[in-house]
Amino acid sequence: MFSDFDIQTRQMLTGNLLMIGCCVFYLAWWLIAFKPQGAVKGLRSGWLLIPALLFGVAAVIRIVQGSGAVESSALLFPRNMVLIGGVVVYIVLLVGTSVLLKRQVTTELFLIVGWTTLMFLELNALFAQGQFTKSTVIAILVITLIFAVVSMICYLLYYGLDKVKGYADGMIPLLLVAVMMAVVTAGAVLWIILRLCRNCADTEPSANFCRNWKAYCRRKTVCLLKQKVPILQSRMRRQHSAGEESVFIFLTALC
Repeated sequence: MFSDFDIQTRQMLTGNLLMIGCCVFYLAWWLIAFKPQGAVKGLRSGWLLIPALLFGVAAVIRIVQGSGAVESSALLFPRNMVLIGGVVVYIVLLVGTSVLLKRQVTTELFLIVGWTTLMFLELNALFAQGQFTKSTVIAILVITLIFAVVSMICYLLYYGLDKVKGYADGMIPLLLVAVMMAVVTAGAVLWIILRLCRNCADTEPSANFCRNWKAYCRRKTVCLLKQKVPILQSRMRRQHSAGEESVFIFLTALC
């Protein structure tokens, strides 16, 4: 299925799958290391951060490679504007949360803003590649912003919560990221399936599949009719129904 995508889209979707893997390992570490009762500390849980880091770095590289190779003139909005906007938003949130709200700065703030910027870059590129319509991209971007806001709320609330609530609070951003990456990937796959089905008349890779499928359906229909014709013939001989006789003649002609 991935072979039907252009190379840039394959890179971005591969990055999505790697990001889901990153979230799985990160979430596994969180579940073990921050349990309210019986938390596992040190290397016994910390080793999970190694594959999380590797998957995360690989995901960013693949998505940046794919989105960066897309023709700029086809983008929904300029790529530089997204990057500059991400930097500005991070600086504003860094100053606002640490100075005004007195929230201790942690890497989660960078990860939230970085992921949101990455999603804007990817969706912008997927639109340029024709994977999503403009309205679909805008809708997903709105959901992405909502997820980012929810993640920021979790970030701000964390140190004011007890262990149990903080334990649940820390999972939410990871789950939201994994869900969004899965939705975008599934949406792109569904889009290519629908497009292949619409374009099965030409010499595209989907043409052979569609022609073979139609031929298979015709063969199965003929075989089924040939199996049913003797039964109908026997029944018609018993019933001598003129109406059934005409149906038999019609079915026989088809075979």
